[in-house]
Amino acid sequence: LDSLSLALKAQLEALRLYRSTGSKAQIGMTLGNICYIYETQKQYALVATCATEALAIAESLADTAGIITAISNLSNVDNARGDLNGALQKQLKAYQLARQTHDSYRTMALMENVGVYYSRMRQYNLAL
Repeated sequence: LDSLSLALKAQLEALRLYRSTGSKAQIGMTLGNICYIYETQKQYALVATCATEALAIAESLADTAGIITAISNLSNVDNARGDLNGALQKQLKAYQLARQTHDSYRTMALMENVGVYYSRMRQYNLAL
């Protein structure tokens, strides 16, 4: 097995163990890790499934960082499917959450993403 497959196998085992303990925070975090691996493998339907579950968990825990991450993962799925407007709208939502919580690192990263989507959509005046 290659390193990505081994990482996925380990994350899926961790997810199984966390599900058995009911640790929602750990389940959500592990789902985020799995989303990253699936995205690297271009398995966007699986990214969407994991990110949707991670989002529901993060919302139930009022975990803003987890919500932002899950929304960003869902945005990446929209982007991969060619839905730039859907991707942009999710990035804007995540950006607003990051600003509201004064998360400067995520705010800057998401602001850059928003600019990229506006540029790709040829809405250059909004990309600034």
